[in-house]
Order: sequence, then C-alpha cells, then structure tokens
Amino acid sequence: FASLPSRLLEVPVQGPITLSSLAKRFGVTEAHLIEYNKWASNGKIPAGSFTLFFIKDGGLPVEPTQVPAQTTTTAVSSSKPSTNPAYSPANAYPRISGNTTKASQPNQILVNELEGVQATATASPSTFSAEIGLREKRFLKINDMQDSEAVEKGAYYYTEKKRLSAAIETHVVQEGESLWSISQKYGIRLAALKSKNRIRKEADLRPGMVLNLRETRKRGEEIPVLLPTTTPTIAEPALAQPPAATSSVEQASPIPQAPTSHSTDSFHTVRSGETLFSISKKYGLTVPQLKELNSIGEQNLITIGQKLRIIVR
Repeated sequence: FASLPSRLLEVPVQGPITLSSLAKRFGVTEAHLIEYNKWASNGKIPAGSFTLFFIKDGGLPVEPTQVPAQTTTTAVSSSKPSTNPAYSPANAYPRISGNTTKASQPNQILVNELEGVQATATASPSTFSAEIGLREKRFLKINDMQDSEAVEKGAYYYTEKKRLSAAIETHVVQEGESLWSISQKYGIRLAALKSKNRIRKEADLRPGMVLNLRETRKRGEEIPVLLPTTTPTIAEPALAQPPAATSSVEQASPIPQAPTSHSTDSFHTVRSGETLFSISKKYGLTVPQLKELNSIGEQNLITIGQKLRIIVR
C-alpha cells in the first residue's frame, strides 16, 4: 500500500444496513468493504453501532455529513445483535460471559468462550495462581507469560488452553498493542499468532498491520499495513503567525524535544486500555523497570495521556 496515495478510514456506522448501500455512500466497492471488514463477509451489518474500515484515495475524503448522527456512541445499541462472532468488531473483544459479578473467582466466567478469571489486584504469577487454585507453571504456560511478569489489576487471564485460531479473521494493530496483548484479546495462543503471520519478533510489529487470526499467511506474502488516519473533521482556523524572519526549524516545530540530558531515553504516551504490563512488554522492559524509570508507586497508577520514559536499547 505504500506506493498508493491512499489512507485507512475508520467510519462509525449504524446497523442494520447492507455493505452495498455503504459502498455507494463511500465511493468504494462492496468487495473492498468485505476485504477490510471480514466480520461482515455476508454483506450485512446487524443492528448496533460498529466501526467500518476501508481504504480511500487521499484526494477523495469522505464527507462528514454522510455519517449518521447516532453513530457517535461506541456502545452497542439496545437491539439484540447477531450472536455470530464474525459480526463483532475488534473493540468487542475479549468477549466476557457468565457470572461477571464473581469474575475474580474460578469457574465463574468465560473469556472468549474459554474458562478465565479477572485479576482484582496487581500480583505476582505465583500469588495469583495460588489464589485461583492453579499451578503456577500451568498458569504461565496457558497465558504465554514469564514468571518475571506481573499479573495486572483488571486484566483477564485464561485458566484453560487458548485456541489455535480466533473467532474473527483479522485484527488491525493499534498503537500500544503487542503480540502478547493481541493473543490475550482474542484467546489465541501466542505461538499460533506468530506462526499464522510469520512474525517472530515484537520489534517487527507496528500499528496498521493486518494480522491473520485464522488462516496462515502464505510464505513470502507481506503483511498488509493500513495507513492510520482519523474520521475527517472540519479544520480549525490557522493560528496567526509571528512576523516572518525566522528559518529555524526548531522554533517552527510543534513537536516537543526530549531533554538533552536524556538523549538515550524515549517516551511513550499512555493510551486508553493500556497497562504497565502491556507497555513494558512492548519495549522489552519489566514492570519494575518501567515503574522505577517513572517513579510510579505501589498503586501502579497511570493515566491516559501520561508520558512514560522508555530507555531505548
């Protein structure tokens, strides 16, 4: 896709509606919409609010007025959606069912139709596995974890083996995600996720990649990368510029520069849904190392938009 003047659009849509009518609205083909929205491969979007992905030529933006007003919400509408898991968008995962009021107890909930539990506090794997009555080695193996990694408060963990494939066909990698967090999101074994996409190192993962969750990618086939963008909005008026006469790139740049005393450091901005564990995995750190770098206390509190110092290795 790099050679094409195109970009990935994420447009909220309200069902029920057909892909053929949406294709006419957005100026693409129905086959194109199916290609980037495998969960709607039957050509229909069920009742509810969903996010539609498609590639659009950079010179032909989608008119904001074409998006229905009801679609500003990310919650599924009160109408009962289809139970077919292929209809569920990525933000519907992990799928939690069962007695959610006792999610921290074993044998009470299902995570992606697999037995699982929710952590009520950050703990070591040994402590957590003892609490849920599972051998530590088995817990670590099931969840593709190392004994040095922490169990994060609020996260879901499996108590039975994850599957070799997920309920949906593909996943578009988002900023801050890791191969491990994606494998946990869909209940697919980490080794299987890597094998299907012929990707071995965390460093090879980047936002926009379209990962296969069911079919194995053909040998030599490159992983598609969708160019990130946002739903078009009305541009804000340009700010008044100071009197001409400066050519300094540093003065004109809106990008903050890292302090020179930390020239070997980089920074990560915390996004919604991220935890200390997922961030540390992304950069090859341990949770204690990340906490020490940023003077984070025992409560492990981080906030959306917070900048965390990351040592570049």
